Amino acid sequence: MEEKIKSFFACNNLSIKIKNKIEGLQVTTYYISIAEYNNIIINKILKMSQSLSLYLQIDNINIKLDNLTGFIVLEIPKENATTLFYNELVKDYKPSKDGLYVNIGMTTDNKIKNINLCDLPHLLVAGTTGSGKSVLINSIILQLLENYTPLELELILIDIKQVEFSIYENIPQDQRH
Repeated sequence: MEEKIKSFFACNNLSIKIKNKIEGLQVTTYYISIAEYNNIIINKILKMSQSLSLYLQIDNINIKLDNLTGFIVLEIPKENATTLFYNELVKDYKPSKDGLYVNIGMTTDNKIKNINLCDLPHLLVAGTTGSGKSVLINSIILQLLENYTPLELELILIDIKQVEFSIYENIPQDQRH
């Protein structure tokens, strides 16, 4: 793949070096440096994703600029994507007393992404059919149930379809009332 990427840029009269390559679960990320670094060339490269996608015969290629390093970042979806299983997602989970932290996935550089739900008072989960919306919501709920007692967390689930959250009907409740 690296040779094809170099060949594509060479065909477009751009001299590049691949400085780093990170194999993620779903995406391979290439960090590319270019010999001639100016705004015109950077803009030209950032607009090449469709041409590069056709050249490599791969859909959904993402090209962006890493402002901190100056590298062009090229994200290419893997043919044989790996699944991130729940036990891998939560194996290093540490509950915190200063928020409701949950692990929501893995970044392209293989680091677990952790968020504080208290920072997201209104969270919209959107996507196409089969994209993993329910998996994400169930993963969040499971992490909360596993790591907080009924005294620490009150959970109210509204299930319009009356099918999505039925598995949570018999969870223990706080007996203070």
